[in-house]
Amino acid sequence: MQTKKNCYFSLMVLLKAKPEVWHQKSDLMGACWMLLTTLFISLFLASGKLVEEDISIFQVVFLRYVTGFLTVVCLVVSHSGISIRKAFKTTRLLMNLARSVVCVVGITCLLYAAMGMPLADVNAIGLTQNMFIVLLAVLFLRESISLLRWVSIICCAAGAFLIALSQPESINSFFQLNFFAVIALVGALLIAIEMILVKLMAIHERSLTMLLYVNGLGVVVLCLPAIANWQTVTIWELVCFSLLGPIAIAAQLCTVQAYRLADASFLAPINYCGILFGGIIGFFCFGEIPSVSGVIGALLITIGGVTLVRAASRGMKRVNKECVINTDLK
Repeated sequence: MQTKKNCYFSLMVLLKAKPEVWHQKSDLMGACWMLLTTLFISLFLASGKLVEEDISIFQVVFLRYVTGFLTVVCLVVSHSGISIRKAFKTTRLLMNLARSVVCVVGITCLLYAAMGMPLADVNAIGLTQNMFIVLLAVLFLRESISLLRWVSIICCAAGAFLIALSQPESINSFFQLNFFAVIALVGALLIAIEMILVKLMAIHERSLTMLLYVNGLGVVVLCLPAIANWQTVTIWELVCFSLLGPIAIAAQLCTVQAYRLADASFLAPINYCGILFGGIIGFFCFGEIPSVSGVIGALLITIGGVTLVRAASRGMKRVNKECVINTDLK
C-alpha cells in the first residue's frame, strides 16, 4: 500500500512539474539517443580495421548497402503503412542517384582511411563535414558568414591538418601528408555534399523514399566493383560486414529521435563524443594509442565544429527534421 502511495505521489509531482523540468528530461533523452548514434558510427567505422589485404573495401561497402536496403524494406513493410510501390515513387531520380554515388564514395573513403589511421582520428576528420558544409554554402550559394564562423572554420581546418601531420609516413603521400588522412578529408567533403543534397530533396521527397533509393542505388553502383574484386570470406567476416547495414540504419533512427527531443545546439557537443568512442574502441580492440598532435587536433575540430553548429542554430528552435531523417551514415 505504501508503495502505491509513493508511485502516485511521484506521478503527481511529474504532472505538476514546470515546463522547464519536462524540457530538461527531453534534453536528457535526446542526449542518450545521440550518444547511441555516435557509438553506432564508431562501430561502423571500426569495420575498416577488419578489412584485410585479401578483402576488397568495395565488397565490404557493398554488403553494407545490401543489408541496409533489406533493413529499410523491412521497416517499410512492417511500420510505414504504405506499399513498397508507393514508397519507391519519386520525382527526383537523378538527384537520388547523385546522392547515392556521393554517399557511396564518401563512406568508402572513410572506411578505407580507417584501415591505415587510428579510429579516433578518422572520427575526428569525418566530423569536419560541418566545416565543408559552410564552405560549400559560401562558394556555391554565396552565403555571407560571420567572423565567428570563419574562426571556427580555421579551427576545424587546423585540427584536421594537425591530425594529418600526426600520422606516420606512408608509401603514398599527398603534399607530404599521410595518404589515409587525405582520403578521410575527401570522405568528409563528400558526406557534406550528400547532406546538402538531402536538404534540397527533403522538400519534395518522402523520408522512406530517400532511404530506399540511397541504399538501393548504392547496391547498383557498387555491384560491378564488388563482383570484380570479390574474395571468399569466412562466416565470421560475412556476419560482421552484414551487420553494417542495420547498424547504419539504427544510427540514423537514433539521430532522428535525438533531434525530435532536443535542440541541435544542445546536441552538437554530444555528437563529437564519437571521437571518444573511437579512441576507446581503437585502444581496447586494436591497441591504438593517440598521439599528442592527434588529441590537440581532435579538440580543435570539436571546438570549431560545435561553434559552427551553435552559430547556425541560433534563432532556430529545431533543426530541419527532414534533413536529419534522411541523412545517411556515416
